[in-house]
Amino acid sequence: MTQGYRLHWKVIDDILIACSTAGEVPQELWKDLIADVRKHRVTKVIGLSLGQSSISSSQRKEVSELARLQGIRLVNITDDKLVRGIMTALSWLGVNVIAFPMSQLREGIASLKLPLPLQERVYTEAVELRRLTERP
Repeated sequence: MTQGYRLHWKVIDDILIACSTAGEVPQELWKDLIADVRKHRVTKVIGLSLGQSSISSSQRKEVSELARLQGIRLVNITDDKLVRGIMTALSWLGVNVIAFPMSQLREGIASLKLPLPLQERVYTEAVELRRLTERP
């Protein structure tokens, strides 16, 4: 397990909001996250990456297959160029993904074309998850 790594998420309807710190996602957390994506039939994901977070090649393959099966639209919010590169690689695997800098969190959420009240709820939850994840 990556020491000090933190990952928190919440599901609202068919939207998963996740926030992670730098490092590779430990397999135990990954399994729990993927289980929730399947259980809640998630079709939209907003992922906030605080630093250079990464996923293994097997995790990339799993998420790309699941995204295609469930028609998931992924919005990644990060200021890290490496993470944006991972998003580009996922798009090459057929994942519907777009990345925004942290300063454009609202725009990233808006790109999902949610009703305005739901956009506000998702924004509030994303900000709260970020606060929670940034805590040591």
